[in-house]
Amino acid sequence: QGARRWVFSCDEQSADGRKRQYTLVSASDTPIVRHIKIKAAANPHDPAWDEYFESRWGKRMLVSAKGRAKLYRVWLKQGGRCCACLKPVTKDTPWHSRHIVKLSHGGTDAVANLEIYHLYCPRSVQFANVNDV
Repeated sequence: QGARRWVFSCDEQSADGRKRQYTLVSASDTPIVRHIKIKAAANPHDPAWDEYFESRWGKRMLVSAKGRAKLYRVWLKQGGRCCACLKPVTKDTPWHSRHIVKLSHGGTDAVANLEIYHLYCPRSVQFANVNDV
């Protein structure tokens, strides 16, 4: 294991008699996750950049357990189907998430304001209900 010679651990015996060893996690066991820089020209208040920020937001959601849980609740709310074509959305099909009411227009990150659609569904279908909300 290289230069790692000391490991802090303890043994514990459970009520049913089984022994279990607990080990303190080393800082070197934590994976390094790099952040993606925001483009210099990007403006979160400009509607022209909405798609860029939605894409960044979706990628950030997939990294955290809380974000994945929220996306799962949105997927359940839609019955596991695309909001545009109503075909099933699976982990094998490319998909994207978006805010129904954009954040720049006063929308929130609540599950009720999110929807999931296939990446290749026609844009006219994806954004058909934007003015209706």
